[in-house]
Formats: sequence, structure tokens, C-alpha cells
Amino acid sequence: MGGWTIAWTNPALIAGALAVLVPYLVHLLTKRTPRTLVFPTIQFLRRAHANQSALFRMRDVVLLLVRTAFVSLLLLAFLKPVLRARAMVGDDNKRQAAVVVLDASMSMRYMGGTPFARAQQAAEKVLDHLDRGGVVNVILAGASPAASLDAPGENTAPLRRDLLSMTTAPERADVDSALAEAVRQLQPFSDHVQTIYLVSDFQRSNWSSAKFDSVPEDIKLVFLPVGDSVTANWAITDVLVRPRSPVLSETVEIVCTVANYSSQPVDVPVRLSLREIAPQSPDNPERTEFEKPVSLAPGSSGTASFRFRAAHTGAFEGTAQVPDDALDDDNARYFTVHVDEQIDVLVVSDAANETRSSAHFVWRALDPHAGAANGQPARRASAMRTRVVRARDLDLRADPPHVLVLDGAGPLSESAVAELHSYLAGGGAAIYFLSDVLDKGNLESLALVAKDGYVAPLALAAMIDRADVPDSPGKLTEVKREDPIFRRFQDTEEISQLAFYRYFTTERLEGRGEVLARYDDGNIALGKGTAGAGALLLCNFSAGRDASTLAQTPAFVPLLHEMVKSARPSESVAGGATVGFTAAGSVSVMEADTGLLILAPSGKTVNASTERRGESLSVLLQAAHERGFYRINDGSLHLGSIAVNVDARESDLLPLNEAQLRELSASPGRKIASMAAQSARPIDALLEGVPIWPYLLVAALGLLGVEQLFLIVLKR
Repeated sequence: MGGWTIAWTNPALIAGALAVLVPYLVHLLTKRTPRTLVFPTIQFLRRAHANQSALFRMRDVVLLLVRTAFVSLLLLAFLKPVLRARAMVGDDNKRQAAVVVLDASMSMRYMGGTPFARAQQAAEKVLDHLDRGGVVNVILAGASPAASLDAPGENTAPLRRDLLSMTTAPERADVDSALAEAVRQLQPFSDHVQTIYLVSDFQRSNWSSAKFDSVPEDIKLVFLPVGDSVTANWAITDVLVRPRSPVLSETVEIVCTVANYSSQPVDVPVRLSLREIAPQSPDNPERTEFEKPVSLAPGSSGTASFRFRAAHTGAFEGTAQVPDDALDDDNARYFTVHVDEQIDVLVVSDAANETRSSAHFVWRALDPHAGAANGQPARRASAMRTRVVRARDLDLRADPPHVLVLDGAGPLSESAVAELHSYLAGGGAAIYFLSDVLDKGNLESLALVAKDGYVAPLALAAMIDRADVPDSPGKLTEVKREDPIFRRFQDTEEISQLAFYRYFTTERLEGRGEVLARYDDGNIALGKGTAGAGALLLCNFSAGRDASTLAQTPAFVPLLHEMVKSARPSESVAGGATVGFTAAGSVSVMEADTGLLILAPSGKTVNASTERRGESLSVLLQAAHERGFYRINDGSLHLGSIAVNVDARESDLLPLNEAQLRELSASPGRKIASMAAQSARPIDALLEGVPIWPYLLVAALGLLGVEQLFLIVLKR
């Protein structure tokens, strides 16, 4: 529906078309009627007279044509034709109803906000265009759309005032929500010519996924690009922390990803800063600095890896940074790292206190001195800190563990399954010892809740019980000894000597999860799956005395520890909160908070929702509008921080071109108008059209000159 056409801005004078007959009428009225006179004595003059008469007849015809063309051009000039985009030609008998969607995302801050300044000027021109009649509103497209008025109105003065005060934010524009809001505001004006004006840099990484199908076909779309056609930007797009939950004296690796969104190779120094959050010494926190260069080819990305070993427990604020460029907002990425003394393991079981149960063996193998009795202090016997809870008391929100172990949990209630799913979907890790038919039902319930997010390598069938035939137990075969769980047993026969008497028959679900070991009868003994973003290790065996010899062998403790370490998330994307959206975190509070303050990166106090569960305090920010650290303080104590970052997709500034925009929004009945970015055609030309009547007027005056010249040359 593109292309250009001629529109008449003064069609009332079309009746003047009859004026083209005036030269012809004048020609007829002034035409001479010749009389025939015969002079025999001057017959030799007849030939010359005939030639002269033909010349004058030709002159009259030419003058008639010139004068007719002059009147025609003059008439066309008074009709004031303009060359206008086809989509901009509407029904003149209807009023206009328009919404201007103004992109205020981070990419519009390029070069100090130059694209947004252009966008404000373009929006001003649209308001000028619509000031002649109709209704209009302006929507600022950010993380959530914000309309200047509740509904489109005729008065553009408040819209112009709002335009002057509008600013960008370091957030990603929700294009679909902005389009939906524009459509909603235009719905009451079905008797108007409806138009949505989109003013943006049309960043490819954002607009290429816009759902223009949600816009009715009878609403015109006008694209007004204001971005730069050539951009150069580098950015830190990601930070990974390995492992996700480090413990004391463990090596922590921080991997920073840097992207080069330019056409030239660059060498970028990456600087990493770690600052200890130390409530006991807030005025003198420990700080560690690293720096490493990264060489990047055009349009590529690279990584800088840093390692450190925490000398003591606590939380750290981390900042990865590159030098400033034309877009400063994405040159730093913020994250937090919490170093614990031990790996926190939560055992969910109703039988942990039964000395012959599998759960009891698992509990004591993880931490032999857990639950020290008779007032004796617990000693740190391993890298594990183990807690035990019954399934009915499961609450993973207050103090989520590093690893969750389920063994003899019994039937899980709906609320417990929901807790488990929420924990796994958020990136948690669980080890499930399958020792009872109730465990089969629990897995089926989890699969129903998680739906497509549940990916397991096996499906459980009937239970096999070989306890009555102790001479033919199940043995482990097809063990993936290269996996971290079995790596330390590669040179021993300890794993192959284990005997198993009770386990499920299984069905392999092809293409789902990973099988780490099988029994000699082909059933799966150990497999890895996922549930949402979390990891799930399914153990088709039990450590109970009547179920296996596992707890009776020296391999039990190291095998279980390796399973926990392997199940623990190996890495996490640091600083998951994004500017413009909710941000959440939790801190430990030993005493009742008396003066809790949440400070934004700018130092301003912000409101937040809090919920206390035991010694854990959950903090929820409804919308984080700044990038950096939101610090949680209790009086003068710095309890913790919530890292908030920009959306990495905003760093790729490459725009969609005019053809791509038309292709994305094309629909059989839709009218679309656009102009090329940085085009020589100004926005006025797209909105008002290119006037061609001045050229017609000049041509008409030129014909007058031709007529006079012709008369001089052919003078009687």
C-alpha cells in the first residue's frame, strides 16, 4: 500500500475547468471570414498569397494551443496539487483521530539523546499537521506505555507541554503494549480516519518482534525514523558467576561478555570491581579490582574471565565496566555474589529420624555432626550444612537451599508441589531418591504443574523388589564415568560393586534429559532432568539397608557429596533484575528491623514491599527505574543489595530499514506510510505532501513568454 499519488488541496475550483474553453471561444469569435475577389490582372500573386494564408492559419492553431495550455496550467496551479504518500490520502469528509507513539527506550539516548531530540521535533510536526481538526494523543513507549491524556482530544497545548518535559529512561520499550494502548484509545473514534504515528529509531532487536497483527487493518501506520543510520557501540551484555552459590575458600569465576556493535574492530579493557558488603565495617569495606583487555572483531562478542577466592563469608557487590562510548548506559553491569560457609542442603523427609531409613543415612552422610544433641555445639565436619524438614512444613521461599534432597518425603500436597515447582523454576536444584510408589505420584504431580518445563529422561513403571533373591541384585552398568559425579571413581571398582535390590522399571524418554547410569537389566539408575530453569537429579534407588548396599560401602559418602556438588547450579546470570520492572532480593535480619531504608543508586529513598520469614527478609521493588545497586539498610547497617541492569538487547542499535518496516507491518487492507531514516525528504513532505502547484504556475508564466515570442517572430 505504499507509493505516492497526487492530492488536490483546493478542489473547490475544479468547476473552473470550463475556463479551458475560453481560448477556443475567443478564437472562434475573432476569426475573420474571407471574401473572394478575382483580379485577372494580378494572378501571379495568388501563389504567394496562398503561402502567406497557410502560415497565418498555422500561427492561429499554435496560439490556440499555447493559450489553452496556459489556462489549463493556471487552473491546475489554483487547485494546489501536492505529491503525497498514498497512505496519507484519507477521506476528507471524516475527521482525523491519531495517536503518536514516542519511543523513550535506552537506545534513544545514543549520542547524548540526539535521536530522542529528533523524535520530539517529529512529534511536534505531527501535532502541527493535526492541529487543523481532529483528536490526538501522545503515548511515551517505555517499559510500560504512558499516555499524556486519558483519551485523544482536540486541544494539543497540553500535549506540546508534555513533549517538552518528556525524557528517555535506560529501559526497553514494550512495543506491543504501546501498540495495544494506541489501538484502545482509537476504538471510540471509528467514524474518524484513524492513524498511529510511530516515532522511533526502530531498533532491530526490539521492533522486529513487534506484533502489528494486533492493529486493525483500518488503522493507518506512519513510521517516522529518527535514529542514526550508522551507529557504533560496545557493551557488557552478560555476567556469569560460577558456581552460582560459592562457599568459603572455593574458587569463584566471573565471566563478563562484551559485545562490539560496530563496523570496526576494537580493543576494550574490562574492569571488574568487587566490594564487600560488611555490616560490621560499613565505612571500610573490602574492595578488589581486576582488569583484562578483550579484542573484538566487528559485530562480534568476547569474554573476560576473572577468578578470586573468598577469604571469608559474606556478600559482595560486583561491577563489570568498559570505557564510556556514545551510549553510556550499557557500559557497566552490576551483580551480587554471596559466599556461604557451607553448601546448604535441605532434606525433605518424614523418616529422617528413623535410624534404618534411607533419609537418615543420607542426612548423616552429608553432615555427620548435623543436629548435635545434648547441648553440644555442631562442628563443621564437611562442606555441607544440612537441614531436615517434613514435607508438610516445606517453605522454600523464606530460606531457599542450594540443593534440595527428597528421600522418603511421602505424598506431597498441592502446596508442597507448588513450592517445589517454584523453587526449581527459579533455578534451584533437587536430588530425588525414588524409593516408594508415592514418589512416582509426586513426580507425576510435578510434571502436571510444570507442564512443558518438566524434562525428565525417564518415566517410572512398576517397582522391582529383589530382596528375596539377595544373590542376584541389580548392578550399575553403562556408567558415564566422565561425569563429575563419577569422575573420582574412574580408577576404582567401587561403583560396579554396589548392589541394589529395590528400584523402578523405567521407560527411556528419548531426547529428554541425560542418562548417567543403568542397571544390568537395562533400567535407568540415574538421570538428569530439568524443571523450568532448575536441575533435577533422579536417583532410581534408595540408601535403605533393605534396598541397597549403598550406605554400607566407603563410596557412599563421597558419591553423595559429588551428587550434591554436581546438582548445585554451576553458574548463574548475575544481576537478573531489569530497569523498568520489578526487582526482588532477600537479606538476613537477626533482630527486628527498626529503621529499614531502601536507597536507589542515586541515593533517593524508595518504597518497597517487605515480608519477613524467620531471619530472612524479602524485599520487592514494584518498579526499578535506575540501573545500579538498590541498597537495603537497617539504620546504619548495610544488609544487602539488589542489582538492577539495563536490558542487553537495547545495546544493538542497528535499525530496521524502510522496506523491513513495511514488510513487518504489511497487511492486505492496511495503509502504511514511511520515510527513510535520515532521508532528504523532510517529515513535512510525508505529512503535508510535496507542493507541485508552484511549478505549474511557473510553467504557465513560461507559456505566456512563449506566446509573446511567437507573436514577435510571426508578426504580420
